[in-house]
Amino acid sequence: MKIENQVCTAQQGKRLMELGISNESLFHHVIEETALGIERRVAYLASPPNNHIPAFTVAELGVMMPSGYDTMRLEADLNKWRGYDLDGADCPSDFFDTEAECRAAMIIFLLENGHITADECNKRLLNA
Repeated sequence: MKIENQVCTAQQGKRLMELGISNESLFHHVIEETALGIERRVAYLASPPNNHIPAFTVAELGVMMPSGYDTMRLEADLNKWRGYDLDGADCPSDFFDTEAECRAAMIIFLLENGHITADECNKRLLNA
């Protein structure tokens, strides 16, 4: 499986940083302007420059998620993922192409709605 399918999108990584999540990730989205146009790739960067966007992995996102939330692949359409809470309610109500996208969307939803804080996520991420 390609690493691009195992990490959150660049937009999600950027939004998570805006919400206060650390950019401490194993992989980063590298977006560079070249002579041929804009190059986009996901790369392992031990010490990323400030302008790179974190590409959180499924595992990193799972560590950040609080208890009581999970993801599952839909039986009807095995190419879609959904997030849910302990009551089985969709969280958020969208469906996603990858588990990483789904987990990132859940964390963004939980942060934006005050169910978790960036400090809680960062502590779990940095202590994993």
